[in-house]
Amino acid sequence: MRFFVETTKRGQRFIKQSTMNNKTYKPKKSTYSDRVKIILIDGKIGHISWHNNYRHMGVNIEDGKYASATFYDADALLLAKHFKFI
Repeated sequence: MRFFVETTKRGQRFIKQSTMNNKTYKPKKSTYSDRVKIILIDGKIGHISWHNNYRHMGVNIEDGKYASATFYDADALLLAKHFKFI
């Protein structure tokens, strides 16, 4: 599995692409955000995305179940400052 962040004029988005038996499959792309970072939590790859207009932070973990959480207002601002998005 390959993970990376794509940056365009529209913003950034998280992309994952699987490879198996020397075959590369079509990449799966998230929606655009203002900022995206790839993170590692408890040995699991994930990404965080910051939406400045809405002042919320999304945290998603690629663990087969695709665990996710969304933070708003003060909590989102604290996370955004921690990850140096703002």
